[in-house]
Amino acid sequence: MKKKIKQTKRHSLDFTFLSIFILLIIIINSSFKIANVKKYSPANDERGADTLYKPKKKDILLFYIQLSENHNIIVYDINYNADKTVNASQPVHTYWIRYSEKGQNKELTYFQRHLVYGLETKLIDKEKQAYTLEFVSYKKKKIYLSKTKVDNKYNAYMDIHGKISLLSKIFIQVEPRTFGLPTVKYVDLYGKEISTNNTITERIIP
Repeated sequence: MKKKIKQTKRHSLDFTFLSIFILLIIIINSSFKIANVKKYSPANDERGADTLYKPKKKDILLFYIQLSENHNIIVYDINYNADKTVNASQPVHTYWIRYSEKGQNKELTYFQRHLVYGLETKLIDKEKQAYTLEFVSYKKKKIYLSKTKVDNKYNAYMDIHGKISLLSKIFIQVEPRTFGLPTVKYVDLYGKEISTNNTITERIIP
């Protein structure tokens, strides 16, 4: 019982940490306030993440993050060298698509990369160039980066709802609370189950 309580407290602390830094990002980046774009609200549209912006489909795209607060998204692409090998020191390129600012790409700040949205990477198979990825702000879910034998394309794999799945996107629902300050209400994972190719989702509640 004590072990279970300890694990629950640690899980809560992890999400508290994530909530604090997402709050700081929202406050620091005043451009999150979008002119002439209607914000998502569960009361207005129950489709949630489907109402938000998405990146264009491309071979290097791994997955992306949507925030309910705005239409800006964080994109995670495979990072190739000029010779088409993966950049060993930084296998994933993470950046914003700022739809609130004419849709241009923008690099993450040092703070965003090292405390919130960045990834810690580890090479686990040099021959196959396979990696494990972990969010710097939440390490309970590992992401496995490897390429398929069929088309040699890199994909991001994750355990979603107990199934090995191809990760496609993450949606973070941010809600106002005491004194109007936002907090993470839940995080939704979206993907395709490998064994069935069916859509699969998992909701993580702090």
